[in-house]
Amino acid sequence: MKSTHELNPQALMPSLNSWNVNVHVMVEITLLPGGSVKNIKIEEKTTLLKILDLLNLPPDIVVIMKNNSPIPLDSIIEDKDKLKIVRVVSGG
Repeated sequence: MKSTHELNPQALMPSLNSWNVNVHVMVEITLLPGGSVKNIKIEEKTTLLKILDLLNLPPDIVVIMKNNSPIPLDSIIEDKDKLKIVRVVSGG
């Protein structure tokens, strides 16, 4: 006997819209002065400002370098980026 119902493979799979996928990237951060190194896992498309927030560092007291060049706070950080965060010290 032939079944009147055919299986639809697409009906058995959840739609892509219902998938909840979290992508993380790893970033190496060197804090200067001192040189302590931290490896952190962040969500994909995280901005530098968000990383500073995660590290409890106010953006007005640091300079952030990527490949030895300063980068803006709205920069998107990518997987395996290496950042140097330099705490600005002033004296009088």
